[in-house]
Amino acid sequence: MLPNRREINNDGFEATWSVSSFNSSGYYDMGVKFVDPANPYLQSMRSAKYGMLIIILVFVASLFVEFLTRRGINPIQYVVIGLSSVLFYSLLVAGSLVLFVLLCMVMFLTADIENARVITKTK
Repeated sequence: MLPNRREINNDGFEATWSVSSFNSSGYYDMGVKFVDPANPYLQSMRSAKYGMLIIILVFVASLFVEFLTRRGINPIQYVVIGLSSVLFYSLLVAGSLVLFVLLCMVMFLTADIENARVITKTK
């Protein structure tokens, strides 16, 4: 239903509707609710949950590579993988700016690529 009168300004909007009793089904108080689909707290919680999943998957993939190549990975390399993953997701949750997240991704990928290079070169 379109409003009879509407006013839009920098502070928001105001509108009035005329609804017949046939359309309202007894509800005379109508309002508008705005839903915030991108709540920062929900995004942080979602990022933390996916962060834990990704960190576990990275360790499982490292073990899988270790078993397939039959080369042992140094425990210090596991620590580097874990620290880079935890640092990435901590910075991701802490900052919500796009450039900041891109910087975190570059740091995370650089650390992982360097670790993979060291693994393949030392064995």
